[in-house]
Amino acid sequence: MDIHLKLNDMQNSLLIISIIALVLLLLAVLLMIYNVKLYRSLSRSEKDKSRIKRQLTQNVAHEIKTPIASIHGYLETLVANPDLPEEKRRHFLERCLSQSERITRLMAYMSTVSRLDEGRATMEDGVDLERIINDVLEDFKGKLDSAGISVELAIPDYLFVRGDQGLLYSVFRNLVENAVMYASGADTLRIACFRREDCIEFEVSDNGSGIPEKHLNRIFERFYRVDKGRTRGEGAAGGTGLGLSIVKNAVLAHGGTVSASSGPSGTGLVVRFSLPA
Repeated sequence: MDIHLKLNDMQNSLLIISIIALVLLLLAVLLMIYNVKLYRSLSRSEKDKSRIKRQLTQNVAHEIKTPIASIHGYLETLVANPDLPEEKRRHFLERCLSQSERITRLMAYMSTVSRLDEGRATMEDGVDLERIINDVLEDFKGKLDSAGISVELAIPDYLFVRGDQGLLYSVFRNLVENAVMYASGADTLRIACFRREDCIEFEVSDNGSGIPEKHLNRIFERFYRVDKGRTRGEGAAGGTGLGLSIVKNAVLAHGGTVSASSGPSGTGLVVRFSLPA
């Protein structure tokens, strides 16, 4: 009787040990599969990063070619023709200045893109969004006036968030600049803010010609540009296709969301984005 009990106990112990060993083996196999998948994922991620960086470098080189060629052409004409009429000379110099500003703007964009790609956001408590918005509007006052665009503000007092001041400035700067450069026919830019339970939501809208539906899902892509139907004269000539991409990635870096749609009557552009409260 005792022998049978001992045998049963031994068999039960062996069964338990076998089950534990099997479970451990399965866990080891699953862990190995997970590590393999993770390695492959990281490898693909690194390859994707390299590919994106190469593409970005190529695109930037392409974007810089045009203004540099223009500046070279204008200066070459000025040097070769010292007796050009003053009006013509001034026009060429103004075009050189415009193209150099385009290069400067592209370099500023690239600096911001690099910060976003490398995750170098510096989060601070108590960032004053009202002050940032007013700073942007002050910086763009001349261009807004020249474009005949008036600004409507509907934002609450004491609008503070945790965030990166430089990136948040870039968000509003690029949205205002987008309206100045591309909102053909617009005479009003509206910036509104709504407090929600878990976030602060913004709407930046214009009453310009708007964007065709087929483009709305792509306007936040890097280097994507809509056709010239939404341009405002020569201002769009300096477009890089990076502004709204920076808006999207800066908002995402803060844990927010961003989207775009046409205005209520099918005209104009409305960009909505949220920031955690």
